[in-house]
Amino acid sequence: MSLRERKKQKTQQAILEAAKSLIEREEFESVTTRLIAETADISYQTLYNYFPSKNDILIELLKEKLVGSEETYQRIIRTFSGDVLDSLQQLNRSRLEFALVYRNPVDEYINMTMKIFTTAYQKLNLIESLDQFGVEQYQAILALARGIRLLQENTDIQLMAHTLQIISTYGVQSVLMSEVRDDASIFLDALNQQTEQLVKPYLLKDLN
Repeated sequence: MSLRERKKQKTQQAILEAAKSLIEREEFESVTTRLIAETADISYQTLYNYFPSKNDILIELLKEKLVGSEETYQRIIRTFSGDVLDSLQQLNRSRLEFALVYRNPVDEYINMTMKIFTTAYQKLNLIESLDQFGVEQYQAILALARGIRLLQENTDIQLMAHTLQIISTYGVQSVLMSEVRDDASIFLDALNQQTEQLVKPYLLKDLN
């Protein structure tokens, strides 16, 4: 890592530490970005360059607490054994379980965030920014499958991954809006069925 990158990382961490210390002592609504900048011993303009709004700082604080989700996704990709549908369905499950965390928050930062991001649409956008989940994870599994000739060679994995991401996003939205508590199994079953219908015709080997 270059000296410049280390300096940027140090400044960002100073901002986050300042924000955390202030939030622990005061109500989030009363903590201003100028106060955070002053506590971090940097200029207001410097803070704005890193985080244009207070909500951006809160989202970054949440990322620190929820990196486990990304680790889960990477583990699924890393341990891919050749069962394409199973790996894709593991990604689906992780995706919906992650949504449940935001629907039934117990962490102080998540509770704080839910007071700001109140609609299902806002929560969905928040989850998209937090869990770093997108086309990449689906595409990684599909690329591995095609690389070891489990998928037809002419399969458009980018289009397929994009479609899988769209239907999983719909599943996340359904979980957030549902009145069924602490359970995403109904939505997971539907998502897995859609995943199988989309992918199975392109498999060169029946893995079930």
